[in-house]
Amino acid sequence: MKYLIPVLLAIPTFAPLQRTSREPILKPQGDGFESAGVFNPAVIMYNGKFVMLCSGQTAYHFAFLFSPRLPPT
Repeated sequence: MKYLIPVLLAIPTFAPLQRTSREPILKPQGDGFESAGVFNPAVIMYNGKFVMLCSGQTAYHFAFLFSPRLPPT
């Protein structure tokens, strides 16, 4: 019987993350598609720009996928 030999891959290390504010970046707001919650943010690169996608939930439990518009920092 042959045994598989585990191969260790070089895993990049990152500096520890630090919170810059106690306020969340995304939070429920208004009475529209993100009124009850904002979940699962993800960032992708599309046409050379970073785009954030996340899920929103209404007060009636309908879920939506949307790209929030965040002000530049």
